[in-house]
Amino acid sequence: MAYNALRVDREELQQRLDELDKSIRPGQSRLDGMPRAVTGLHSAPVEATTIRREEVGGKLTLKLDEVKERLEPIEWALAALSDTDREILRRSFHSLDYSMSEAAAAFGLPLDQFRYQMGKAMR
Repeated sequence: MAYNALRVDREELQQRLDELDKSIRPGQSRLDGMPRAVTGLHSAPVEATTIRREEVGGKLTLKLDEVKERLEPIEWALAALSDTDREILRRSFHSLDYSMSEAAAAFGLPLDQFRYQMGKAMR
């Protein structure tokens, strides 16, 4: 379950960073990198917003790096498994769509054999 939560965190953090990137309009910036003031707005609030966005982006990037670091050993271990073992674990733990019996039936295995394969894959 922790693996699934980390994967969701990674996707959400990446999405938030992408949204921050979309709010940056390079053609609308001055030579110093700050955005130009929109008509009717003084440059100070625009600059403050930009600085805040950069701070938030920095924090999100740090959090994303932390999540990726925690996911890396899990993903290496999954990559080392055979396709069958990886799929057994995926159906058993990554998805709530399958019961243990349904997952065993999808592989054409008796439940006891499926549990054995699952235990073998987790070692």
